[in-house]
Amino acid sequence: MLDLIIYLKNNMLENIICQYLINIFAFKKIN
Repeated sequence: MLDLIIYLKNNMLENIICQYLINIFAFKKIN
């Protein structure tokens, strides 16, 4: 169960980082 929680937390963090990078890329493209 703990492994699942750790996995989900890591997954969430990766998703947040990906969104952040995509947003930066999109922002640079607009400017």
